[in-house]
Amino acid sequence: MIGSILLSISILSAVPDISPEVPAAYEINAYLDDSAHTVTGALKVDFVNPTSRNLDTIAFHLYPNAFKDTSSVYCREDGRARSAVERGNVSKIEISNVIINSGKIEESKYGINGTRLYVDLDKPLRPESKINIELDFEILIPEIIGHFGYDSDGDYLIAHCFPILCGYQKSRLIDWEYHANSEFFSNFSYYDVMIELPKDFKAVSTGELLRESETDSTAVWHARADTVIDFALVCGADFVEFESKIDGINLKYLLKERNADFYPLVDSTVKNSLRYCGDLLYHYPYGSFSIADAVFRTAGLELPGLIVIGVMDANENIRRNILKKTIAHETAHQWFYATIATNEFEEPWFDEGFASYFEIKIASHYEFDKFPFLFSNYLSSDKSVRRFYSIADGARYPINLKSWDYPNRQDYYSAVYSRAWMVLQALENVMGVSAFADALKMFAGDYRFRHPDQRDFLESISELSPADLTEFTEMFIDGTARVDYSIESVKFEKSVPDGDSGDLEYIVYVEVARKYDGILPQAVTLGFEDGTEIYKIWDGEDRIARIIFETKSIPVYASIDKKTSYTIDENMNNNTIYLKGHVTRMISFEWDAIFIIEFLASIFL
Repeated sequence: MIGSILLSISILSAVPDISPEVPAAYEINAYLDDSAHTVTGALKVDFVNPTSRNLDTIAFHLYPNAFKDTSSVYCREDGRARSAVERGNVSKIEISNVIINSGKIEESKYGINGTRLYVDLDKPLRPESKINIELDFEILIPEIIGHFGYDSDGDYLIAHCFPILCGYQKSRLIDWEYHANSEFFSNFSYYDVMIELPKDFKAVSTGELLRESETDSTAVWHARADTVIDFALVCGADFVEFESKIDGINLKYLLKERNADFYPLVDSTVKNSLRYCGDLLYHYPYGSFSIADAVFRTAGLELPGLIVIGVMDANENIRRNILKKTIAHETAHQWFYATIATNEFEEPWFDEGFASYFEIKIASHYEFDKFPFLFSNYLSSDKSVRRFYSIADGARYPINLKSWDYPNRQDYYSAVYSRAWMVLQALENVMGVSAFADALKMFAGDYRFRHPDQRDFLESISELSPADLTEFTEMFIDGTARVDYSIESVKFEKSVPDGDSGDLEYIVYVEVARKYDGILPQAVTLGFEDGTEIYKIWDGEDRIARIIFETKSIPVYASIDKKTSYTIDENMNNNTIYLKGHVTRMISFEWDAIFIIEFLASIFL
């Protein structure tokens, strides 16, 4: 039953204007029963047809049904979820009393298919025409599973559980079943939500959230959100609240009592991440941003205007920097997910790859990209971890597959997080750092709130790219090209000096090789004992090439990729040859032997 307080409340004084760009306005009345772990309520949505064709059916996602029983697509694909459901940790959503334009429709006019609800219309909904749909719902909330539930402290992550219209991208309905590897896609909407919670609960949500009224046992919270792709809420009694502000953005934090000491670190990292992404892309467009601490199976979760962090209870030795990089990653999703709003179902790399790219950029800029793995006197970087997972996987799958086309989570994470980041870093080097930054800022500004796809991105950045990106796309986005360039040999001979100067000159022959099918332009560098360097650019196309230098002295080393540092290069141990053994060799702790030793030791010791 919906709480008695809510029955007398009128939610909206006026329905927002909806359009094909923001095609829905939701009103949700809900009540959380903490003892039964249920959310019951009523939903109303005004929807305008954003497509260029008539619609005969309206589709909703019902994500909680992914954990209703083991026959669901999600449970068939995910062993952990299947085991949880078999143990009785289930969720489901029941729908009743469906009304269209004030008229109740027969049950035969709507049906549930897995995690989707389809409502048949009596007459077609023409382009840009509006319809009003009402329904009642009851959601059984599980102990944390997937992206929602209650945790071991009794706190709730209420995300991806309310009925939500299936989105449209370029007039095409995106109504895929909820898969284990997939995330979400929906159109921008307005939300006005009233939810009744236990009186001692604290809460954060998408949009602006206020505590409006209370009884002896409950309190009513009112949230409003403008132009967001979904609504989510975190609530519970086991939280300490903090508030802060940056650049006109109100920040609110819910941290577990045991993690309250992390507030200064969390606050500074959130502010750094918001400012960094804002400078490179565009200013964060909402007036509020919230962060919640939860106990669930992944490190972090992005939601519109809200991120949830699940790593604060990690080992003290490593959690500070892991916490910072997780905050950076999830905050970056406020652009590549929440406001640019790509299609996570079909192009997961397009948001996870960019979030990983910005995570590492932020970590490097603010110098928290190193964290101890096993031995406190050695350091491994976030870049090393991502690079290791991708290279160990051997580029088995392209980065641009649909999320469910990857056979398991390891292949999914390897491609859409790690390899996608390395592809973007390679693209940045091919275009040039400045040109790529300008192109990315232009793309983000042009496509925020517009649901772009991969083609839009590539066409946009090509306008500012000094290089043709056709082959790059074929090799690294559509394909699985691997990269390994090496210095094969370095030889030199004395040359006859011009004129009467008498200065000894040398001709240096550097033989370079391309080991795999991936082609990237390379800088071939000679370094000298006085610290100076010279380099030449090689297009990287030939399998074997000889690069010739004329120098005044014998070089100390020859190196390839030193200027660009392509992280996608699989073997950086063959990138340098040293000619003088007494010179201290440059050892990269981030990339090679030390990291592998630490990683293997952490598994087997």
